[in-house]
Amino acid sequence: MKYILTGGGTGGHVYPALAISEEIKHRFPESKCIYIGIKGKAEEKILKNFPDIELRIIKSRGLPSNKFSFKIIPFFISLIIGTIQSFLILKKFKPEIIIGTGGYVSVPVFIAGKLLKCKLFIHEQNAVPGIANKMLGRIADSIGVTFEKSKAFFPEKKVSVVGYPVRKSLILFNKSESKRKFGISPEKKVIFIFGGSQGAKTINKVVVDSMTELLKLDNLAIIHGTGRYKDENYCAYEDTIKNLKEKGIHNSIPGKYIIKDYFEPINEAYSAADLVVSRAGAGTIMELSSLKIPAILIPKSDLPGNHQTLNAKMVEESGGAIIIKENTEKNKPYINKELFIKSITEIILNDNRLNEMSLNCLLYTSDAADELDGVDLGG
Repeated sequence: MKYILTGGGTGGHVYPALAISEEIKHRFPESKCIYIGIKGKAEEKILKNFPDIELRIIKSRGLPSNKFSFKIIPFFISLIIGTIQSFLILKKFKPEIIIGTGGYVSVPVFIAGKLLKCKLFIHEQNAVPGIANKMLGRIADSIGVTFEKSKAFFPEKKVSVVGYPVRKSLILFNKSESKRKFGISPEKKVIFIFGGSQGAKTINKVVVDSMTELLKLDNLAIIHGTGRYKDENYCAYEDTIKNLKEKGIHNSIPGKYIIKDYFEPINEAYSAADLVVSRAGAGTIMELSSLKIPAILIPKSDLPGNHQTLNAKMVEESGGAIIIKENTEKNKPYINKELFIKSITEIILNDNRLNEMSLNCLLYTSDAADELDGVDLGG
């Protein structure tokens, strides 16, 4: 069996694709896979750890928010180039099925796949689908969704609830040993704070603003993933390091504060963590639920359909997490520092609360790779 994976920009699109790939490889050991992505995005870095999956790079870019601006011209040029590149890849590889997990990279791949009459499958992770998956749902042969309410966004005859595909390789290691690998005493409580593969500017800022107070807690250590986002105005890692230095904190503090752009494999940071502070993408909340890790979720406030807030509420209602909302001042989102510190200390210093939240995480686990039996993946 030959198949194409596509979807990217963030780990939230890449990891479910890899989970599906694991299941296909389990069912069809001789199968071959190509992953089509974009240069410089999460898929390029993550797939370095998956040498059996060949990565091909194409041109693609997101639809501009103002569709009537001049930015629409480079969008269409990129779409045409990306579609031609995808067409040539597919024509040579001859896959049985194309599997897309969202993100604008999947658009030219699916257009080329439709032209070549390939079987097209979409997986939508979030409660509210993004623009790419909404559009591609019209030409897909079948669609799998994580949440029941997501079915309303797609053609009824094509869509089924399959849950979220969590990687079988996503397992926890021994907690004490994991803490020691980070140079942290096993007796200390550990918070793992991250904003996804690209990071979250508001989370990085509130961590910096709160660091002096958090470092005063003797029994607490912090693992901080800033993300890898970088453009001409903001570099997640370098700007966070710079802001920390202004507060007298120079990079990592052995046994107390560990900072990197991204932790890969993320299992190691998850294994050391007693509490996670993160965004509320479907991938993150399902991983945390499957691993039974309590969380403070900070949904991104300006996303289509407010889907991260809807994701987070499902976990909060189960008792596995609490939500901190982003506020807005002068059109700029921010996180209340006092609420951030208060929320962390109330949970991390209370073993009973941590244990209770961990048990409640079970309510929203789903081994969706097995549930994909309801979807025709070919073979």
